[in-house]
Amino acid sequence: RDVPSNGFGIYPHIKDQPVLADGVARFRGEAVLALIGTRDAVESVNDAELPIRYTALPPVMGLAAAAAPGAPLVQADKPGNLLLDGWVRKGDAAAAFARCAAIAEAEFETGFVEHAYIEPEAGWAQRVGDRLEIHVSTQTPYMDRDEIALVMKLEREQIRILPTACGGGFGGKLDLSVQPLVGVAAWLLDKPVACVYTRPESMASSTKRHPSHIHIKAGCAADGKLVAIETQADFDTGAYASWGPTVATRVPIHASGPYFVPHVTARGRAYFTHCHPSGAFRGFGVPQGAIAHEAMMDELADKLGMDRLAFRRLNALKAGNATATGQVLAHSVGIGQCLDALKPHWDEALAACAAYNQTSSAKRRGAGIACMFYGIGNTALSNPSTMRIGLSNKGTLTLYNGAVDIGQGSNTILTQIAADALGLPMKQFRIVMGDTDVTADAGKTSASRQTFVSGKAVELAGRDLRAKLLALLEASANAALSLEGNLIKARDAQGEHQYDLAWLPARHGTDVLQGVGTIDPPTTPQDNDGQGA
Repeated sequence: RDVPSNGFGIYPHIKDQPVLADGVARFRGEAVLALIGTRDAVESVNDAELPIRYTALPPVMGLAAAAAPGAPLVQADKPGNLLLDGWVRKGDAAAAFARCAAIAEAEFETGFVEHAYIEPEAGWAQRVGDRLEIHVSTQTPYMDRDEIALVMKLEREQIRILPTACGGGFGGKLDLSVQPLVGVAAWLLDKPVACVYTRPESMASSTKRHPSHIHIKAGCAADGKLVAIETQADFDTGAYASWGPTVATRVPIHASGPYFVPHVTARGRAYFTHCHPSGAFRGFGVPQGAIAHEAMMDELADKLGMDRLAFRRLNALKAGNATATGQVLAHSVGIGQCLDALKPHWDEALAACAAYNQTSSAKRRGAGIACMFYGIGNTALSNPSTMRIGLSNKGTLTLYNGAVDIGQGSNTILTQIAADALGLPMKQFRIVMGDTDVTADAGKTSASRQTFVSGKAVELAGRDLRAKLLALLEASANAALSLEGNLIKARDAQGEHQYDLAWLPARHGTDVLQGVGTIDPPTTPQDNDGQGA
């Protein structure tokens, strides 16, 4: 009853995970209550002393149990424990197999994988008047802000998220963890409240890579060209949805790998179980699918007596090809060039293995090759980012960067892009990262999107601010800019131009000028056959 709205989730229409379990705990590691006090006081409490009584219920563990007829429902409103059933259909794979000279078929299973980031989930919150501030290790401050506003029944403007330095995420810090717990406690008590998960708490409660069961069939012509691929991939999404819908739709999109395949039928299903929720983990299920399609490439190549790299090179996507979803890759596609560059090293490795194996009977060596591709950003959905660069009347240059750097180096890369677009050195920039009161929404740090998407937004912001400065200085487009204290200078063929920024009134906080850049890469929503881009 202390939680104003006891449900959150990744998707706007799915808020199925409670902050504190209400009557039913669906997985071992789910938060049931929150004890608030000093560290010593909280740690002195024995679990047996808490006024909680548990009644064991039959658990649904694993995909087979979840999909079994008459299985207990993990969530009462999800028939058959099915979260989502995603498809991609291109051509007629079933009919095309009859024309194949070689066919490979197999099943694969993968299990849970723990992110094991060095820093566990951690954060602290404080109430500031009618607002709530949360300092937290996160990959997605704006999603955190919106979810906390829903949980607290407050306006978004009443929530401020300040990302701390993130000691690793890999997708695991896209979901809420301590945020609602410390938020509710700080709001009710009007005192700062902190929480740091122990390693066992982190491993018990955090999301994992989705376990999978994948059946795949692939066929090719006598010349080695792929004809058809058929895949069914089932995923254990755990007790709550988390990123399950993304996995169930994204895996079919990538099921045929980075190859041109005329006929593809791919299905992805996500099932609820009584395991900890499965979420984002470097690839949203695509690595699991890559295990399957790459094993098929090896087997088909072997059946035709072809070199495994040569087989992949023959079928590699190239500019002008359409993917399984019908997206035409109109620009560069680099996998062919990558394989060409790899070939001499591949040949050398094969020769070295063969030479070793001629002299050894107890041990054998082998060389393997695998390829995959990955659609960065959101799957067939809007994927916007906005960046701002400000200049104060004291000459302070600030990159207002809503993209959280979780160790991949985006703070450095985005500043490099900003410096290049604006024409001022990196060392003159200060960075504000992820503060939802000060930055604009750059989207979540996931799916390898920030450099590509937010990088373009930063470039546009830098060019926008540069254009404003050149207009102020009445300088030409190719003028060289310099910033010396509160003096902005430009040098071009007409000589040096300068302006004292102290003369300008502050318009955006302490900034007298700001450049803004926004981008949302074009996408086409998928239809019922998974066609879209």
